Amino acid sequence: MLFSKFVALSVTLGLSSVWAAPPLQNRGCATLRPDAVVLSAEKSFRARKVVPSENQRTAQPPIKVEISLRVSMITGPISFPLQVYWHVITEGALGNVSDTQIADQISVINAAYASTGLVYELAETQRIDNSTLFHKVGPENVYQDQMKTALRKGGAYDLNIYSVAFDDDENYGLLGYATFPWEYEALPGDDGVVIHYDSIPGGSFYPYNLGHTLTHEIGHWVGLWHTFQGGCGSVGDSVDDTPAESSPAYGCPVGRDSCRNLPGLDPIQNYMDYSDDACMEEFTPGQTERLTTAIATYQRSFLARKAVTPSAHRKRQTKAPIKVYFHVISKDGTPRGGNVSDSVIETQVRTLNAPYYTTGLTFELAGIDRTVNATLFTKAGPGSVWQTEMKAALRTGSVSDLNVYSVGFEDEDLKNITGYATYPWEYEVNPQDDGVVLNYLTLPGGSFIGHNFGHYPHSRGWSTGSASGIHSKAGAKVLETVWPILLRRQAPA
Repeated sequence: MLFSKFVALSVTLGLSSVWAAPPLQNRGCATLRPDAVVLSAEKSFRARKVVPSENQRTAQPPIKVEISLRVSMITGPISFPLQVYWHVITEGALGNVSDTQIADQISVINAAYASTGLVYELAETQRIDNSTLFHKVGPENVYQDQMKTALRKGGAYDLNIYSVAFDDDENYGLLGYATFPWEYEALPGDDGVVIHYDSIPGGSFYPYNLGHTLTHEIGHWVGLWHTFQGGCGSVGDSVDDTPAESSPAYGCPVGRDSCRNLPGLDPIQNYMDYSDDACMEEFTPGQTERLTTAIATYQRSFLARKAVTPSAHRKRQTKAPIKVYFHVISKDGTPRGGNVSDSVIETQVRTLNAPYYTTGLTFELAGIDRTVNATLFTKAGPGSVWQTEMKAALRTGSVSDLNVYSVGFEDEDLKNITGYATYPWEYEVNPQDDGVVLNYLTLPGGSFIGHNFGHYPHSRGWSTGSASGIHSKAGAKVLETVWPILLRRQAPA
């Protein structure tokens, strides 16, 4: 079996009597595939490669409520989410990750894969108290075979995730591993991803606890190699737009160039490298093209399902995305003073798109401006003269455009505020006041623990007229209430 294996090398080698996640130094691969195996897999992939047909590009798959995210290779909308079955393996309370952590992890992978058009939807969470499996499951061993045989659900297009401890002698320090799509035909019961439970959001495996172990492993599950596959050789990872890389990157070594005679710096920010979670932030268009082709070839997606009539909500939506104008207010122009980077803002917009996919809404970053003003940064709270001054100076666009302001809320009366927003029906009376104001520390990678994954869709829910935000399981009554408001907010297609 071919598999990907993420390994975290511990600074300390011992285990205490009460297990706790050790401090981690590096993430590495314990089982790089031999060149002959890679070449064989690639030869088979090229021979069987399926480029989505025109019918597949335009067919409407079965849906709940559709999404209009797009993939570069497919001109029609990818609108059927991949179903996720999560199997939580525990020893009593140890490893029993919460529903909130799992929801946060699903949001992380949806944000990471937003540019590819792939959407993941949690179908079921199953909890199994089994000490042996929890501690001993590892790649290719009898315990993982037992676990997957007993628990795996669905078909080739369904993603099974198993969270375990990897803390016996053989697997100690492992973060995760996955199967490749071309393996499904021979070993369907083995298909899926296994990760360390402490690598998901809220876990203690710093600096690998923001959820990108799963992002990386799913990359293998949809057919991507490591960016350093093949080193500085001519084939590499079989993707044209990922620069060659001689070996894995650790930490976040900006400017690293391990293949100096070849174009480009090492792709250390790519999800298929081994950098720290906080450093990872992109898939390339070439990777998107490859995984899309792999999905079509190995039936990992909606392409394997029959088409049905689009939903009523699809017929009611407009095609135009909501433009997002992001206004960064900082205290002194530094990152610590609130001057968040373009990449953080882009990640935030991708994060915003993920939970709104069932509503048919899409958000598109239209502009970023930056203002250094310590007073506004500190004092722009709801109803204050400072927020009025800020919005009067900066707001852009019309009723159909979303203006987002990031500030510090450092005034004593504002320190517990994560964000606030206007309602859509307030626009007619006070259009200049329209928009959402956020604490910059709640953006992805911020330090507002528990609220730093970028889930301001709650505030955006106020802005669309939903009393508690619109979540991925939004019901018909919420949508029926919100749609007339959204149609007023959106510009004609």
